[in-house]
Amino acid sequence: MQQLADKLCQYGLAEVGLISLKACYLGIGPFLNQFAGALDARGMRFGWLVGYRGRVRMVRGPSGLVNHEAVGEEDVALHQFGLKNSDYDRVKIVRGNADILIPGSRRFGRQPQTLDEHYVLRSIT
Repeated sequence: MQQLADKLCQYGLAEVGLISLKACYLGIGPFLNQFAGALDARGMRFGWLVGYRGRVRMVRGPSGLVNHEAVGEEDVALHQFGLKNSDYDRVKIVRGNADILIPGSRRFGRQPQTLDEHYVLRSIT
């Protein structure tokens, strides 16, 4: 995680709203919290980090396009019908060190003080 934080800084990234890490199991254990600390130590401003809590697979949605990430077998089955498990079951969300809004986002486009308890408190654990 230190090397990834170093690379992002070397590439000139100084502020970002959301870093979504598309890899299996990064949402369990301490990785996201440690990565947040590494980014903060380098002076990067960031709003949110997101990582998957389980094994991730690309699946076809009801439209037939392969453009959905599913976490676990139940989520794979739900995606066939245009549904998915709750984000609490699928991802871990770590709030960053900056109040950066992402326009058009249902979750990350709101002021932090208006975020539902479900999105913040449960996801930090």
